[in-house]
Order: sequence, then C-alpha cells, then structure tokens
Amino acid sequence: MDEIVFLLDVDNTLLDNDRIQAELKKYLDREVGLESCKQYWAIFEQLRSELGYADYLGALQRYRVQHLDDPRLLVVSSFLVDYPFANRLYPDSLDVIDHLRQWGPTVILSDGDVVFQPRKIERSGLWRAVVLNGQRAAAVEQNAREHGLLVNAVKPDVIRLAPPLILTETDVDEAMPRLRAALGDADA
Repeated sequence: MDEIVFLLDVDNTLLDNDRIQAELKKYLDREVGLESCKQYWAIFEQLRSELGYADYLGALQRYRVQHLDDPRLLVVSSFLVDYPFANRLYPDSLDVIDHLRQWGPTVILSDGDVVFQPRKIERSGLWRAVVLNGQRAAAVEQNAREHGLLVNAVKPDVIRLAPPLILTETDVDEAMPRLRAALGDADA
C-alpha cells in the first residue's frame, strides 16, 4: 500500500491569516493614517496580482520607495517581523499535525515570499511541529534531489520543501510520487 503524505497549507488552514490582516490594517491606520494605509493595501494587491502570492514585506518596500522620508515605516516593519503568530494558530492546529503524523509524513506546503512566510511558519510553532520520525532529514534531502525535488534539511529531523512560487495541481500530482519515493528511500 502507498504511504499517505499529508500536505498542509498555513494561511487560513492552520493559522488565522484573516485576523492577522485585520490587525495589520488597524495598526497601519493608527500608525501611518488612513490614506497611507489604503495606499499600502493597493500596493499589496498590485504586487499579489503580479507575483501570484502575498508579499507583505515587498509591499512595504514598494510603499517605502514612495515615502523615503517617513520614519513610521520602521515600526510597521517591526510589527510584521515580530508579530506573535503563535497566538493566531487555530485551536488544536498543532494537535492535528501530531495526529496526522501517526498516519504518514506531514508536510507544510505553502506559498508566499521567501522571507516572511518561513518566518510566519517558524514563529507560529508550525515549523517545529512538522518533523520526521528519527533523524532522516539529510537522507530525505539527498533522495529528494535525486528524484528532482528541492528539499532542505534544516534540522536532523526537519525538512523544508522549496516548491515553485506558483504551484499547480499538476505540479503537486507530479511531486507526490517523488516525495514518497524520497521518504521511502531514506528508510532503506
């Protein structure tokens, strides 16, 4: 029987991203004012349309280019980078991950920018929750590369997948047998 691999998204699956966005909107309105807040979100939506994923820090960078003399951007940057993501996990998210791991490898497969999204996953506690049984990460990393997947062994029992920024259902269908094989080869 084929091994089951559980793929979990982060935003609005394990983590209440809508609440995070609402708090960011409120914070921006208070710190930089309503007009600047609207301008940030317009840039954010334009960037999302261009890139195909949410890039909060990229939108802040673009906003900054238009407001080079505004020191308030530093506090907005700190708000984003230091946000308490663990407080926004849905109830029992970590328990669900732990339960799924009994049945097969459980992997976070999430899009987003390469700085903020991993930070969100790490600061929420999700990073630590998705671990391999035993210290197999280095073997999985090597095997995954041999199967054409980019995987990074970040700890002896933790791997980080590096999917393309835009991932189609076909991409996932092609990657799953490769990931299963890489995990199986690591057991051999």
